[in-house]
Amino acid sequence: MAMQFHHNNPPRKITPPDSFITAPLTPPLTGKKPSEAVVKIHKLLRYRQSGGRVSETPWRTFKLQPDEYDELLCLFKNDESLWGFVENKVRYEQCAEFNLQYAVLTTVADDYILETNGSIRVVVGLDIDYKTKKATISMWRPEYVTDGQGHMELEAAQTMENQIFRDEFGNANVAQDAGLRLELRDFAPENLARGLTDFFLIDSVTLCRFLDEAEKEEQEAKQRQGVVQPLLPGAKKRRREKTPPEELDSEDDQKFEDDERRVRARASNDDSSYKSSGSEEQRIGDPV
Repeated sequence: MAMQFHHNNPPRKITPPDSFITAPLTPPLTGKKPSEAVVKIHKLLRYRQSGGRVSETPWRTFKLQPDEYDELLCLFKNDESLWGFVENKVRYEQCAEFNLQYAVLTTVADDYILETNGSIRVVVGLDIDYKTKKATISMWRPEYVTDGQGHMELEAAQTMENQIFRDEFGNANVAQDAGLRLELRDFAPENLARGLTDFFLIDSVTLCRFLDEAEKEEQEAKQRQGVVQPLLPGAKKRRREKTPPEELDSEDDQKFEDDERRVRARASNDDSSYKSSGSEEQRIGDPV
């Protein structure tokens, strides 16, 4: 089983600061060519828009300067179809207007399940929005399907999609079937779990309690709070003495030099023997 937690906080190095998002775009200076990074990103997205597949890792990161980011957006704005593709598939802001987190979870589910040939029986994804306290849960399981040509394919089938277990105000979803439902066969390979039908449910109230405790511990860690074991009255701390690194004396230096000299002499003798042997063979093969 694999669990993936995702917070609705934008990854670094992808979305620029708010000032660059809300600031009016400044067109590039006349005659100024876009940077190499901007051209590369533009070509890559045009290729993806046309249906081209990228065989590399699903994530690619580009570092852009603020002016390069403006240049890239200007290129997108001048191409209406490409701009629509970017808004729909790629771009997202810190609000929920462009939400890429769900796409991240589906990619992770594919990686876990497909790369293990289905040995990972369930992937659980928690999508947590700390701005509104809303939290949802999604689940994927391996499933074999048949394509249009009759071929079997393994896929990560989604069995639960963004079920809310904590609302925007931090309240638990009190619906009877709300929560995380796991089966015993989720914890073993399929050939060992046949016939297992038992399951257990972690209801939303329990999930909310776990999440509240985790968030509290996270805040305490950030603020350097929590339980700290004090020293006994009058006690001091004694660290282990560090052993100083060994230093080579003049006698050791001389030994190393002698060893190196012998190695060089042996290598020289081996080369001489090889050349002498080769010369003799050549003489033997010469016509009489």
